[in-house]
Amino acid sequence: MTVETTQRTQRALERIEETFGQGRNLAAEYPLVFGPEFPGSLVGLEKDGDVISACAILPRDLVCNGWLLRMGLIGSVTTAEEFRGQGLAGQLLERAEQTLFCDGAVFSMLWADDPKFYASKGYVPMGLELDYRFTADMAGKLPEPEGVRWMRSRDHDGVHGLYVRHSHRMDRNLAETSALLCGPEMTSLVCEQEGEIVGYIVMGRGKDLQGVIHEWGGSTKAVLACVRVVLDSLPQGSQGLFLMCPATAVDMRKTLLDLEVSALEGVLAMGRVIDLAGMAQVFRRFGDPRLKVEQDSNHVRLTGPNGTVTLDRKQCLLATMPPQGNRGVIDAMEAETGIRFDGLPLYPFAWGLDSI
Repeated sequence: MTVETTQRTQRALERIEETFGQGRNLAAEYPLVFGPEFPGSLVGLEKDGDVISACAILPRDLVCNGWLLRMGLIGSVTTAEEFRGQGLAGQLLERAEQTLFCDGAVFSMLWADDPKFYASKGYVPMGLELDYRFTADMAGKLPEPEGVRWMRSRDHDGVHGLYVRHSHRMDRNLAETSALLCGPEMTSLVCEQEGEIVGYIVMGRGKDLQGVIHEWGGSTKAVLACVRVVLDSLPQGSQGLFLMCPATAVDMRKTLLDLEVSALEGVLAMGRVIDLAGMAQVFRRFGDPRLKVEQDSNHVRLTGPNGTVTLDRKQCLLATMPPQGNRGVIDAMEAETGIRFDGLPLYPFAWGLDSI
């Protein structure tokens, strides 16, 4: 059996569609992965000339308040039924991580159908996502929907301009945003004032994220005016909808708190450090000049005036992008080294269109 970044792209796509397709057009839903003009690719295991296990990968730059951190997304991991239980998924995951590492990624990130499996491979929950629940009877609390209409292709430039104002996001260019906005089975609205797009929302993406507003941008008032239009259109007896929100969206969070819209706190994804040297640079960035940083193949050592702390890959992620912003590892790290790490934790965020 050989393990390689497969050249049998069509067969790898077919293998993925056999598991996840179910009549879906995955290439349309995930153009950054499957579109030839975009940076995504497929990794596969081959046996006797056939792809028996495959997944999708997508290198990305994570924007955290103006700072870029290279990472990689992994998704659609699948193995042919007759070959399951032979450890192929673990081999596939390792090759995907190696490929992303060669592209400069410091860590990999995925959304897990089987969290226990990925935990056994070193993945840990990371980040914070807030999900606000709206019911139809809340519509009257929201701004009047003046200027709200369906999104058109000519709006993509203005929508992208609002997207890049988010302080925490995946770095995208206009072509990528436009391709994502053309996906199937999405409800996309904009709020236009005096010829300018001042807010937008996107709900649904193919068979995923139905009933979830997973991307939005612009002024809080304009975004909530778009939400009101969706709420007004909900059928009788509907359970309502959810709005995904990063922890860093302060104005939106304050407004929703004032409106008494309840939020569920969850983690963003699961992640694993794949480049400890890159992670060492993260600690250097956020520690003060007294900090001494060393790393070997499995650990990063941080030394300050009080002493040394040694972190493995899991602890490195928990010290930089912990689940739900938990500062436990950071507080212990600061106490043991005597160094403050201002700016930690980071609050990475991937909007729904960026998922794979």
